[in-house]
Amino acid sequence: MTQGVKKIIEACIHAWSNIIADADTITREKVVKILKESYRKFKVKPLKDYAKTGLYEREIITLYVVGKYGLNIIDEMEYISDIFNKEKKYERLYLMLTEKCEDPELNRTLDSLSAETVLKTARFGLIMSLLGFASDSRFLEIMSCLIKLFPKYSTKLYKLAKIFIALEIAKKVSEGVIKNRFEKEALKQALCMKINSPKVAPSDKMIYQIAKYYFGVSEEQAFQVLNVKDSILAKI
Repeated sequence: MTQGVKKIIEACIHAWSNIIADADTITREKVVKILKESYRKFKVKPLKDYAKTGLYEREIITLYVVGKYGLNIIDEMEYISDIFNKEKKYERLYLMLTEKCEDPELNRTLDSLSAETVLKTARFGLIMSLLGFASDSRFLEIMSCLIKLFPKYSTKLYKLAKIFIALEIAKKVSEGVIKNRFEKEALKQALCMKINSPKVAPSDKMIYQIAKYYFGVSEEQAFQVLNVKDSILAKI
């Protein structure tokens, strides 16, 4: 487990302890506040994606995933299940998309979904992959499916796909699998092809930011692989 992912899980565990202690009076607004305070305590930064506002509202997806798939606190979550109605919807859609993307009936069902639902379902898949609860190939399948089904939301979906590709490359850099810029570009293009779009290629700056924060990659190691110039880029 990388240092960045470990901090995310620790922050969510801390948040869950406070949420469960206040289960009788908890509201979604309180959950957002508790999660925000936990992230600050553990120095965790929300995963920025397609919008600058509402980051902690979207981070409830991370909290939900850690609670259900990491801590397995099913009974505790069921007691306050109404709080997570949105996340349960994103989860159902996520699971459906992995099984029936080419089903015409599913396509008609999904046609009326809002941009928020589509994008947060994609984010659900991204978090599942980031935290190690689902394979990377599953996320790629879902993104390809969503971009195909919802071209009107493609610009924001591309932003999520860029984050995923940046995470994948950063992970390979930290593991020493990618040792030079040629190998980095080859992997970047290969991942873009799996999503069927060159528009999802992340910048080396984005990769560097993620590599430093989530994987603890040193500047020296990053500079051997990425086209970045100075340490100011490390600021997220």
